[in-house]
Amino acid sequence: MTGKRLLYRGYALVYLQGEDALEPARDSDERCMTYFVGSALSGIRVSDYRQPSVEVARRTLAGEPTQPFADAFNQPAWVEVRAAEDGVEVKLRECRAKEGLPILWMGVSEGESLPEHYAEWEVVRRVSHRRLAFASLIP
Repeated sequence: MTGKRLLYRGYALVYLQGEDALEPARDSDERCMTYFVGSALSGIRVSDYRQPSVEVARRTLAGEPTQPFADAFNQPAWVEVRAAEDGVEVKLRECRAKEGLPILWMGVSEGESLPEHYAEWEVVRRVSHRRLAFASLIP
């Protein structure tokens, strides 16, 4: 990703919406799970370095019993979001729980539009005829 522009850096509560909202990328490693929101077509790439979430994701992908993925993923994080012409890069790192955080809302919407919310910034990309991938920061 060239010419990256910082959209946000700080704490946020991560909230994932929609069935099959994340598609695992092939370049995950032992300390990070990497996904695309919706699919690789969205260009919205999420790198999750939060170990509890990484462990649950690995167990889920291996078919092992574990807690629901959304419960592990939808947790506070230290977030850095950068945008470029070819996509958006979201990095999630562990943090101690905080209150009153903005919401980093990511997911997939089935239809032609998203629910209306005031957003500090928002990225929306079509991933199929009826699906929109999105990432936004709700103050």
